[in-house]
Amino acid sequence: MEAPTRPPGDTGKTSSARDCDPIKTGIVEALRKANAGLGQSPSRFLFHETVGANSRLLLKDGMIHWIGSRKDAVRPTRPFDPELPVLSFQDPAGRQQALIYNHSTHTIGTRAGNVGSPGFYGLAAQELEGELGGTACFLEGATGSTHNITGISTAE
Repeated sequence: MEAPTRPPGDTGKTSSARDCDPIKTGIVEALRKANAGLGQSPSRFLFHETVGANSRLLLKDGMIHWIGSRKDAVRPTRPFDPELPVLSFQDPAGRQQALIYNHSTHTIGTRAGNVGSPGFYGLAAQELEGELGGTACFLEGATGSTHNITGISTAE
């Protein structure tokens, strides 16, 4: 996963072209190289608008709450990115060659219960590579807090 780091003294409230442009350029170049290597292979763009919900809530007393009752919630906090865009590249026989996805904001979690991990989406990329073949790449979203608090099943 590629992510910019902040220089000393930077509050993180703004990002500069100096920090972001090399990442944007690198992503575009990687996509061009990957696409060129696929030849006549088809590519697909898939998109889902509402995967997860912002679980970090501002309460009436000014405190922040994550899990549990939402009766005193004023509004969700920010940032939040509920979208799930996926670029999928397959060979002419339909075998997965590459997958690039971006999701949400909360990069902790594991494939097993009651354990934590700082790299859930890296684990997801490894699982996707094992299940579908090819190379999977995750691009992080807004870096806020999201959980499945609405009861959407994993089958969806």
